[in-house]
Amino acid sequence: MTMMRWRSTTLTVIFSLSLALILGACGGGGTNNPPATPNSLTQPTAESGTSVVATSEIPTSTPVVGTATGEALPTGTLILAQLNQFVAQLPGGRSLNLAEDRIGTLGSPDGRYGIRYAVNGSTVNLVLVDYSQTPPTTKDIPSGDGMSSPTVTWRADSLGFAFADIPMPDQTGRAKKTIYQFDLAGGQSRELVNESANANAYPVPIAYSPDSRYLIYILNNAGAESSASVAANQAVLLDVSAGTKTPLPEATTIGFSGWLKDGSGYLVVNYSAEGVAQLARYNLNALQSPTTLTPAGASDRLIALSPDGKFVVIASDPVGQNPGATNIYRMGIDGANRQQLTQFSDTTQTITGLAWGADGIYYSLYAGADQDTVYRMDLDGKNATQVAQGTLQGIVGLR
Repeated sequence: MTMMRWRSTTLTVIFSLSLALILGACGGGGTNNPPATPNSLTQPTAESGTSVVATSEIPTSTPVVGTATGEALPTGTLILAQLNQFVAQLPGGRSLNLAEDRIGTLGSPDGRYGIRYAVNGSTVNLVLVDYSQTPPTTKDIPSGDGMSSPTVTWRADSLGFAFADIPMPDQTGRAKKTIYQFDLAGGQSRELVNESANANAYPVPIAYSPDSRYLIYILNNAGAESSASVAANQAVLLDVSAGTKTPLPEATTIGFSGWLKDGSGYLVVNYSAEGVAQLARYNLNALQSPTTLTPAGASDRLIALSPDGKFVVIASDPVGQNPGATNIYRMGIDGANRQQLTQFSDTTQTITGLAWGADGIYYSLYAGADQDTVYRMDLDGKNATQVAQGTLQGIVGLR
């Protein structure tokens, strides 16, 4: 990743980290591509609940209970990018065009809420949208007004989120320099981090631990002189209840790729000067002694954890003068028992998305067509079947 000045660095980190488990560009493919199945493609409706023909029928898991009204997205919904539109392909045969307030970190993990940026002159205000109601209801977020370029990070249980402002260079003087947490139960916001006494520091929330005990955030230094300075920014671990802060290793700042499901640590992708990507595991009780999970001769890029947190799947490139195709591998969260699941050999094909669903492993491929194709395969790599069109962004309820 090329580091830019502080503003660009922040945006690069935020965008890349919010999608780190399911997006990225890695070459690869195969002449043994999954068999294509006929697709009756129709434009999905706007988010109004109108039933349409789905792009295909997909295996489903149990929908979320208690969200039958409105258009809350049930567990197992595929989130796809189709050309210039984001689409939700719901279990059971419907597709919806998604509003921008439900894409990426703005949408709650359970598929019920979205966060809207309401323009107010030269600033924006945060608005919570509840899609389980018909029509969807909205609520202004306390302390979420007058922002320049806000960023949002949801808790895994969808009961609240952290937010902060990333001011434009000409608006740094009025930035709040605060990370707030909004709690749905009480409808109020409270301060988690306040850096108002630090002239050049702007805190940005990155990811809650699965139990919401911890929040990783990055303290960005607006006064950094070097465009390639990693030291200008510092990743910090916040104990949300106790308020204690622990500086995290430098690699966390630019390579954080997601929490372990039990909250004992997190994964980082480290890039060498040659562009080789290595996956490392950091345990909270031994932060200075990470474990490298990527074997020699491989470059691991896209990563997705299993729902139980015991395994990880990776889109991996072979390293060498004559690089081969990217393939998907599965291994234990400790790096043991690494197994190749796909047998791709076409180096012109690209794996563009990867997610571990409740019923198998999902991935999207680009092979020079107008748009990507999404496949589902069993945990051993067998029975690959086309299930959707578009670039896979994620699966609702399985972040």
